[in-house]
Amino acid sequence: MSYRDVAGAELRACRDDPARFNTTVLGRGAYWHRQREICRSVVERPVTLVPSGNGVGKSYVAAGLLHWFLIAYPGSLVVATAPSQVQLEEVLWKEVERAYRGARIPLGGRLLASPLKVELGAGWQALAYSTTRVERLSGHHARDLLAIGDEASGILDEIAEAICSLNPSRELWLGNPLRPSGFFFERCEAARSGRHPLANLIPISSLESPHIGRARSPWGLADRTWLAKARADYGEGSLWWTCHVLGRFPDAGADSVVPLSWIDRAGAAPYVPHGPARMAIDLALGAGGDRSVVLVADDHGVLAGEWSNTWSLEQTATRAGLLARRHHVDGHRISWDAEGIGADFANRLQAEGLHDARPYRGGRDGGPKFANFRAAAAWGLRRRLDPGRTVPGASGPVPQAPFA
Repeated sequence: MSYRDVAGAELRACRDDPARFNTTVLGRGAYWHRQREICRSVVERPVTLVPSGNGVGKSYVAAGLLHWFLIAYPGSLVVATAPSQVQLEEVLWKEVERAYRGARIPLGGRLLASPLKVELGAGWQALAYSTTRVERLSGHHARDLLAIGDEASGILDEIAEAICSLNPSRELWLGNPLRPSGFFFERCEAARSGRHPLANLIPISSLESPHIGRARSPWGLADRTWLAKARADYGEGSLWWTCHVLGRFPDAGADSVVPLSWIDRAGAAPYVPHGPARMAIDLALGAGGDRSVVLVADDHGVLAGEWSNTWSLEQTATRAGLLARRHHVDGHRISWDAEGIGADFANRLQAEGLHDARPYRGGRDGGPKFANFRAAAAWGLRRRLDPGRTVPGASGPVPQAPFA
């Protein structure tokens, strides 16, 4: 038999076996058993839902399924989306490109970068884009249509519904279960309760990773080092741990960053003065609504606080000046909310003799793990209040110093 005959026979043998297609056609490393479970579900069930922790290879298997579906169903269409174009390009489509270029049996057609597309023939293609406009999704129809939603918790409800309106023959929705609301959550809950009999729910915890016992995973899966860092950074039982490690949706009422029990515990801890005094100022308009707050604290606790919903900005600056002098707060240890009404508050502080105060802008970049600096700061507070946290050089938890 010629190579063409052998390749054709192998492609036909893979029509109902995406896991075999992954190894023999794409030439990639074999799927682990939960990835194979996802493959079987896509073959057998109209809708597959995968809420999962980090590092379980969900985008890797989604990319393999994209190529498998195109080859298994000539003339088919795949529509893939994610919450942002960057996420789509840097995660899912990167795996799609890698699989296409490294395929052991050439897949044919062409791979395009703009727009993101695998094109095997007229209308026989995979399209990937992130959008907030429902109309961009109209007009995509095929008898065999696979819809893929990566990081599905972040996909707008109207976009997910628009994709479903294309009447896909198969749907695959994957991602961290970040919020107990929206399309992904509702679909998963309907499948869990049996109200959506066409859907198959496959929750996957990072703790199930085949490399969780290894110091380092050669494939980038969740491993022992990653787990230890996640435990140190966020703590078991935290919202982040629930969503990103256990792969579970948080409770409907679990949107507070700091548990009330931690706040109560911090308030009951013995106070021992430590470190220089600092001041934080949160501003409001003083019209009887939100309060302006001036707070003074050192490393171990709150020293003083005043607040009012009637202060003008000038009155707030005056109160800040009085507290700063009373508690010997240096100007460079004072920060205020500089966004919105606080844009020129520095002038009012200077009128009170408070120079070198530092503006706080919560909307600025918070780094790769947080939506903004406000979220990063809130998480920093959570870590400081965590009664089970440890610090370098300590032999165990340091609950007696909640503000350290």
